[in-house]
Amino acid sequence: MLSFCSRLCFIAIAAILVTTVLPSTLFAAKARKVVVLSHGWSSSAKEMAPLAKHLKKYGFEAHAISYQGRLLKKGINAYSKDLSAFIKKLKLKRADQLNLVGHSMGGVISRWYAEKIAPKRKIANVITICSPHNGTLWGNVTNAAKKLINMDPKSGTASDVRITSPTIKSLRKDPLRKDIKYTALWLPNDKVVIPGKSGIVNGARNIVLPKKGIKHTSARHVPLVLKLVVQILKGKNPATKGPQKLTTLDLFRLGLLDPADFGELSAKEQVKGLNDLVAAKVVGAWKEAAILKMLGKAKPGVAKKLNHSRFYKKFQGKNDLHRLYKYFGAVAPIECALGKKSKRIANRDVTDTAIRKASVPLLGELLKLLLKAPVGNSSEKLIIRVLQLRKSHAKTLAKRAGGVKLFYKRIQGKEKKKLKKLLPK
Repeated sequence: MLSFCSRLCFIAIAAILVTTVLPSTLFAAKARKVVVLSHGWSSSAKEMAPLAKHLKKYGFEAHAISYQGRLLKKGINAYSKDLSAFIKKLKLKRADQLNLVGHSMGGVISRWYAEKIAPKRKIANVITICSPHNGTLWGNVTNAAKKLINMDPKSGTASDVRITSPTIKSLRKDPLRKDIKYTALWLPNDKVVIPGKSGIVNGARNIVLPKKGIKHTSARHVPLVLKLVVQILKGKNPATKGPQKLTTLDLFRLGLLDPADFGELSAKEQVKGLNDLVAAKVVGAWKEAAILKMLGKAKPGVAKKLNHSRFYKKFQGKNDLHRLYKYFGAVAPIECALGKKSKRIANRDVTDTAIRKASVPLLGELLKLLLKAPVGNSSEKLIIRVLQLRKSHAKTLAKRAGGVKLFYKRIQGKEKKKLKKLLPK
């Protein structure tokens, strides 16, 4: 039998073990796997309920924040601070895992919080669903938004996701945190995030969603997205399809690049980008204005390498054409005439300087076009003017245009006497 003192010693040792060793082993609290869900513009926490319910099935602790006002009249930074206050109330410990999942505008808010508001906060994943990381054209209609919801066009989330807003520029230029796994789920035919590719985040895992069966609003609760979110949170790597990066040139082609930033591109990229953009069927006059601004900021020699005829087809207004002449040089009026393939060419559109500087092949093409123009047109005078200003090449020009006989068939009246001097039979 143990003595009374021995019993006391045994009890004391047991108590020490219980209070020191056992809490860290047997009685240690299980680490929480917390997921904070952020809704988008014109939405609420209720819309995130299906995702929250699904996550709870797999052992995750899901919390959906409800931002003040469905229309999110405050800015991204303000709502990110609200998200910060919401997370603080959860009283997370060091061992707990924090994940952020945001739909639409909520994805941008989540990302801004992780990168700008709490850059030292431990976060495992940031998952965004159809979020306008590079802006959306809907953000550019702030005047319309102002009428609808009495929003100041210079502030608020709609303004924050303008394609050229300071918020979007900051997110695009700053590098992602290396300690966070970023995943962006994006929709190519998104009707809210326009263009859909704006949902891509450089440096993140970007997963393209199928075009059929998924819309911007439904993306937050469709089975495929629910499955993908769980896989990502569990550390699995779902197959990544589609582009993983947007280059500066991509941003430019998509209309996501501010014309003021066009100078950052190389001369080669400027040529390719401008040619592609002007050839594309783009809706909206703002595009044409942007193209002209970009031309003004293009590097020396870029304008000469562009497909001028495409520009002349796109810009038909006199003011626009004269601006093109400015960028493309003295020969531009001739190229304009050829580009439009117009039957009527006014003398004032083709200057003497342009004729003197133009190449023989280019003038030959111009004369071909003029010879086909109806008789009595002012093009007769222009034909003679071309030949007079390039006397030494008159015969060569006549051959390129189809032969001397065509000139005599076309030129009549007073101008015929001048023709005989320039091109004797």
